[in-house]
Amino acid sequence: GGAILRVTALTEGGAVPFEDLRDEIAGRLAHEHALARAPELANGIEELRAAGKTAAEIAAEAGEGVTVGEIAGLAADGTLADGTTAPGVLAQPEAAAEVNEALDAEERDIIDLADGGYFVAHVDRVVAAHVPALAEIRDRVAEAWRAEQTLASLEARAAAIAEGLARGTGATLDSVAAGLGLSTAETGFFTRDTPPETLPDSLIRPVFEAEQGAVLTARLPDASGVVVAEVAAVTPMAPEAMGRMSEFIARALAESLRRDRQEYFARAIEAEHGATYNPQAIDQTFGFLTGGTVPAGRGM
Repeated sequence: GGAILRVTALTEGGAVPFEDLRDEIAGRLAHEHALARAPELANGIEELRAAGKTAAEIAAEAGEGVTVGEIAGLAADGTLADGTTAPGVLAQPEAAAEVNEALDAEERDIIDLADGGYFVAHVDRVVAAHVPALAEIRDRVAEAWRAEQTLASLEARAAAIAEGLARGTGATLDSVAAGLGLSTAETGFFTRDTPPETLPDSLIRPVFEAEQGAVLTARLPDASGVVVAEVAAVTPMAPEAMGRMSEFIARALAESLRRDRQEYFARAIEAEHGATYNPQAIDQTFGFLTGGTVPAGRGM
């Protein structure tokens, strides 16, 4: 979509002392060096695997940058037996998927990771999904219950605050927060496409559906608390901006329809006659028929 930017200040650039950037530069260079060496290390690991070496032997022979670790009880949702999230490389979706797709006693192929590294998994045993015995998870269940009860209590308190503010008792969000030993923060003006990080995703749509002065509540994404938000102001899009946006959307839809017609026409020809087509030539033809010009040296 479109974006409107307002430049409120210009700050002249300047030279930053090298000492202030030394650690950052060193970190970047080390990271780039590691990425450059990663393919070479991966090839060496493949050769050692082909020679029948164990994971521990491979890590010892491959040298710096290659580590081997052992995890017990990794679940399909990425958690360990104690309920905590798997650390390190197993927190990456690609690595977790490799482990969960493995069979009993299977050593998987080496794969590329999104961060430029490589990963290979060996699964000793696959345990079917089951409900653990209460004795094994009693502490975790009790902790989860206490956390849920705390959140439910906070939600009830937040709802009461929102209801009190809506009744117009004279209290404000600032005064209520001060009475609880808390503070408020203003998000400033924002659009649907640029919500502030402090506002939970579950509140974005309700905020834009609410009227000025409305007070809304929602859990924080990490379930650490509940946020109370007041819609301080609603600023409709300016008519001229709305017009420009409508024109932009209309042009985008027209272009999409044009390309769809071209695609469907080409597919029909291919299906009926077994022909192939040249998208560039079709674009040139459309341009010529609609008043455009054919680029020099690219006749039809």
